[in-house]
Amino acid sequence: FVNLLQPGNSNEASLPHQFPRFVAALEQLSGGNMLYERSFFASLTHALLKYKSKLSHGTRDLVTGCMIDWLKIERVDSRKTVLCSPLHECFMNLLNEWSSLGNLVLPKDL
Repeated sequence: FVNLLQPGNSNEASLPHQFPRFVAALEQLSGGNMLYERSFFASLTHALLKYKSKLSHGTRDLVTGCMIDWLKIERVDSRKTVLCSPLHECFMNLLNEWSSLGNLVLPKDL
């Protein structure tokens, strides 16, 4: 999945259409719990950051919303579990990298 999201294999205009399909497939394969998929999120972050500023704000918002939804798992016993998960770590890394590219993270995003 991540290979298809990389520049050269896809283009930034098609990502808003491709990403929801990938998310649907991932949710089916993972059973809805994506908290501990460190290698996937590290690869996804790397692929998305290759676009640098070419990635549209709509696509960025789509990815951000999806990751926030994955963090809102109701079957998890505690918030500490979510905050210490690889998903949370990679999400914070992605937000930090995007902010360094000039894509400000505004309160309305969260």
